[in-house]
Order: sequence, then C-alpha cells, then structure tokens
Amino acid sequence: MLASPIELAKPLAAYYTKIRDYAMHDLGIGTMRKMKNVVSGIFIPSLIFKEYSLTDKFNLWKGKESSNISIIWNEMSDHDLARESTSFKIPLYFLHGVYDYTCSYELAKQWYYTIDAPIKRFFSFHNSAHSPIFEEPTECIRIIKENILKATF
Repeated sequence: MLASPIELAKPLAAYYTKIRDYAMHDLGIGTMRKMKNVVSGIFIPSLIFKEYSLTDKFNLWKGKESSNISIIWNEMSDHDLARESTSFKIPLYFLHGVYDYTCSYELAKQWYYTIDAPIKRFFSFHNSAHSPIFEEPTECIRIIKENILKATF
C-alpha cells in the first residue's frame, strides 16, 4: 500500500527546513525578493527599528523562533486547511506578493475563490515576495487606508 501525502510529508520536515530559507532567499522568492539572508535582511533592521521598544524586538524574535515551520510541521501535515477552513464570520483580506513561494501565490488565490466571508478581497503585489508591506509599503498603506479601514459589512 502506498503512503499518503501526509505520511510522506512528515519525515521531510527536517531536511526541508534546513535548505528552505537559504534556497528561497537565494532565488529571491523568500521573505523579500532582494533579501539574500535573514541576518542582514530582517534581523539587523529589526534591531535598529526605532518604533520598536527593546521588549518588542525581543518578543519579535522569540515569536519567530517559537513559530518555526519545523515546530508545527506535523500538525500542518495532518490537516488540509484549504478544505477544512472555507467559511468565516469575519472579513478576510489577502495582501499577497506574486513572487511569494513561502505561501504560494497561486494556491492562496485558488483557496480565496473557495472561501465564504462577509467581505473578502485579494490584493496582488507584482513586485513582492512574502512581505509586500516591506517591498511595496506605499501601495500597502494605500490599500489598508482606502479599502480595508473603510470597509463595512
């Protein structure tokens, strides 16, 4: 009998997470298209970001460490959230970079069309990977102000 995709996915986590970030950043499809590594691309900028307190900076990286993909891999592998989660009682907004392979743009768009929510919108960012707020901040802020904050049920 063949193993299910879920059973096959679990042992891959350790190997996958070792090469994933390096490969994605090297290809320009990780956190940001032009970011080559986490230290110079996110870690150092977050430490010098004046709007964050020292506690904010500590909690940011503590949270990132505790939410690493390898930590929740088995739970993620046991569920097909695209099928299990299709109805919501809250507005849903997707701000998605077309070069995002951390969370596949194409799969997110497919899932978007299957969900039911009182308000739902999908905003595509054509010059971004996983972090349009950093790569296209002016457009992100415009969308938030003009579309999300003004939305009504």
